[in-house]
Amino acid sequence: MDSTGHKSFWMIGILVAVVLILIGVGAGYVDVATHFRFDFLSNHFAWFILALLVGIVLSFVAIIGWAKQIPAGTRRRAAGIVFVAPWVVALAANSGEGFNVHGPSVFLFYLVMPVSWLLARMHAL
Repeated sequence: MDSTGHKSFWMIGILVAVVLILIGVGAGYVDVATHFRFDFLSNHFAWFILALLVGIVLSFVAIIGWAKQIPAGTRRRAAGIVFVAPWVVALAANSGEGFNVHGPSVFLFYLVMPVSWLLARMHAL
């Protein structure tokens, strides 16, 4: 596989990971926003948490694989975005939901530590 093929492979992994993370976190927000009216969400929430977990792991692997294929300057910008994005979304959600350790925003805060590690790893590449 050439360099372009490797980049495409990793980018597809990143896109799939983002979709899984959005499904996991989004289900939590829908469940809270509708005051748990949808039994399907409440009764099958473990599947949404699993999607979130798989999305997080896949995103870390795919971003590191993709970062090896790009120039250092682009790597630093990508690392900065990956580090800042969970904070921005969590703070924006916090203004609407209010911080609730049992609410869906807590999953965004779980991303801060692994993303910090990812930032350090991307700079080391």
